[in-house]
Amino acid sequence: EELAELQIKEEARLEKLFQEQRQQQGLDDDGTLNTFFQLFDMWIQLYRLNKCMEVLEEVVPICRRRGGDFHVKGVQALAFTLWKKSQFKESIKLFHEIEDLIGSSAALCENMGHTYSSMGNYDEAAKYFQRALKCLDQEVGKKTGDRAGILLGLGLIEDRLGHFEEALAAVRESQDLFRQRANGKPSSLVAKAGMSIAKILLKLALQETDELKKQKMEDEAIERE
Repeated sequence: EELAELQIKEEARLEKLFQEQRQQQGLDDDGTLNTFFQLFDMWIQLYRLNKCMEVLEEVVPICRRRGGDFHVKGVQALAFTLWKKSQFKESIKLFHEIEDLIGSSAALCENMGHTYSSMGNYDEAAKYFQRALKCLDQEVGKKTGDRAGILLGLGLIEDRLGHFEEALAAVRESQDLFRQRANGKPSSLVAKAGMSIAKILLKLALQETDELKKQKMEDEAIERE
């Protein structure tokens, strides 16, 4: 409750500053744009998506003209807002625009994987989750949680594609990494991965002809549930 109050106070402060800068210096100004992006972060936290869209309609064309970091930040903000509004087809086009500007990164590819998944395009989703893992191998200093999240996303997609063995391997690895990060403490992500493993095991058990292997899968699935 205290955090929400602080956020609303900060929102009011930034809105006032943004309006003053907009009137005095215009939107096409470094200071005004930087204040807007601070305000945008606050609006996203408070789920003010309509406010975001209203200003982004004017800000994004300016950012595109300016190029560089402003181009990336403007398009990212619009892509994220559209994603929050479940307008996935529009947001994926913008993610591709960012990819063209700055190349692939683990975070961008993971976002694209989730977006394609939400669109029901599981082949493209799998491709981008796999690309995210490759990017992660090349990026220094990333936490195990990043890899775990990508692996879980990939595993769920492989499951939907009917690739149960690949799905099981990915989700098992993700759970191991989530467990390492939890360091013995209760973790909803460890539990979520465990539930996914159980469901995949039951699907594999249905296909298994060896009764002993089938029973082993079913027993593990029950333990994990």
